[in-house]
Amino acid sequence: MKKQLFITSSLLLVSMIIFGQEITKTKATRFFVAASAGPTFPVGVFGSTNTDPSKDAGLAQIGYNINLHSGYNITSNFGIASTIMYSRFTLDKNAVNHFLNGSSPSYNATADHWQYWGINIGPMATVELTDKVMLDFKLLGGFARANMPVIRYKIEGIDVVSTPDKWSDAFTWQLGTNLRYNFSDMAFVLANVDYNFMKPNWKFSIASEDVSVTQKMGALDVNVGVGLNF
Repeated sequence: MKKQLFITSSLLLVSMIIFGQEITKTKATRFFVAASAGPTFPVGVFGSTNTDPSKDAGLAQIGYNINLHSGYNITSNFGIASTIMYSRFTLDKNAVNHFLNGSSPSYNATADHWQYWGINIGPMATVELTDKVMLDFKLLGGFARANMPVIRYKIEGIDVVSTPDKWSDAFTWQLGTNLRYNFSDMAFVLANVDYNFMKPNWKFSIASEDVSVTQKMGALDVNVGVGLNF
């Protein structure tokens, strides 16, 4: 499914590049930067609360994200975009409690959060909807570092054992759109919807046992922000 989505998105982006010149021409080729923030929604198994160990559920709930966007239009309808992103997700407390404490409630196990940051870069197709409104389509790939939840097991309020605060490197890709409204020659407001995906793996030892954890992390960012044209 992910492969089909990636191929379809690539074909859509190429089509926009080929036919975009016939649709419109921007007033000027320019570079832009923008900052945006908003909620991020876990997608697929990342947001699943199925506590069956074979289902790879991430138990993630809605979180927040902060992004720094930049783009450069090489031609009026084609350019290069990049995104520096940070996201953090809370966990479903009921699902976590059932997963960690179901068989041994006396352990009183807890877990904190998922988080990641990353840098993506790739092609961008731009369509000028009006003199002031621009629509960007992006297909980006890059590098991310993801942080798994720290799980703590306690008996009578005393820490017995906890997992390490581990980060892992992973390839990430992003499919997204920007809607830019230029309220002046230099400044604009931005709305963006981006889908991010990565599959990090963590390896560590706990209680003298080697552990390997892999998590599919898909998330949909829905943001608003402001930016500058140069």
